[in-house]
Amino acid sequence: MTSSLSIYIVDDDMAVLTAMSKALRKRDYQVHTFPSAIEFLKAYNSDFRGCLILDLSMPEMDGLALQEALNEIGSNLPIIFITGHGGVSDSVNALKSGAVDFLQKPFKQTQLLKVIEQAFTLFSTNQNISEEDKSFIANYSKLSVRETQLVTSILEDHRDVSSKALARKLGISHRTVDQHRAKIFIKMNVTSMTELVAILVKFKTRNGDLPNAIDV
Repeated sequence: MTSSLSIYIVDDDMAVLTAMSKALRKRDYQVHTFPSAIEFLKAYNSDFRGCLILDLSMPEMDGLALQEALNEIGSNLPIIFITGHGGVSDSVNALKSGAVDFLQKPFKQTQLLKVIEQAFTLFSTNQNISEEDKSFIANYSKLSVRETQLVTSILEDHRDVSSKALARKLGISHRTVDQHRAKIFIKMNVTSMTELVAILVKFKTRNGDLPNAIDV
């Protein structure tokens, strides 16, 4: 357990909110509770440290909408989703957007505690990531699977990154490559292939590899 980190719980079911917070406080966790996503968003600031336990289904603003809002403002607070009736598509969307886990109610307390510690570890790791790398990861996560394939091909051999060369490697037309490349430039916030290659090489040199793409 990391005493300097807190658990933030957002759930519109007061019985669940009370029971979960009591159980976690008995284990000496610092716990803060919120009855709605809107109340949490009003209170949130960049000093929040730890992880967020978030109910999926809530009125006005549901868990996925709050996750999206937090991603938009650059929050690095790991999210653990809990739900009584979430579907596969909901869990996929949550995990694609960076959730640590998606727990189906009722879940065992030991299961929750394990995921909380994973979230705390992730938060602590993220604190050590440079702002430049955070910006790169945020931009890279916007790429489609095909766009990440194109970026990977560019990085594998950046001596020849012409549209025709990339088209041959990927088995697509050079016009399609041009279309993807234009989108990549916008999403990665670069204006040239030289600039793109430079930031790819710098990130890989510092971190060993590019972030993983989620193909769903």
